[in-house]
Amino acid sequence: MPALSSRLIPRLAWLFLTFVGRTSRIRWHRLDLRQKCDTEQRSFIYAFWHGRQVFFPWVYRKTDSYTIVSKSKDGEYIARVIELSGMGTVRGSSSRGGMRAFMELKEKLDEGKVVGVTPDGPRGPFHAIAPGVIHLAQMTGKVILPITYSARFKLIFHNWDCFWVPLPFNSFVVGYGRPMKISPDDNVESKS
Repeated sequence: MPALSSRLIPRLAWLFLTFVGRTSRIRWHRLDLRQKCDTEQRSFIYAFWHGRQVFFPWVYRKTDSYTIVSKSKDGEYIARVIELSGMGTVRGSSSRGGMRAFMELKEKLDEGKVVGVTPDGPRGPFHAIAPGVIHLAQMTGKVILPITYSARFKLIFHNWDCFWVPLPFNSFVVGYGRPMKISPDDNVESKS
């Protein structure tokens, strides 16, 4: 039964996300910032809050990008949904397999790929930036591009990350923040 659920739950989740995406409208805020990163940087780091991750596999489906996902049971489901979207995953977190995942993300960036991280995941605290993303940007010389979305209709789970699950027939705004460059001599602690 666990093997069946590990295949079935991600497929159902991906079908739901596809339904949400196909029945909804997306407006883009500051798309020029992402386009500039696409043309000038080609390889960069998306940073998004843990509670806002659900819609991004649909938004970035079939792109050559990689997202870090924890090695937990929930992480296994999330990784399968991301892989069903046509994107790749790197498995690990600060508590399990973190250094290996960090080095794999670095390799992907060195290969010219785009990677996505949740600076406050997988356990928080809420909207607090862990130093890993700063170190990654500093070590690779890649910019961090903040990204988020808002949704008119959503379920909000009142756990540590205020997790959002967007609903069908929705109206979204996907927005980008100013890209951040971390130089090798920057003080990492002051940036987190």
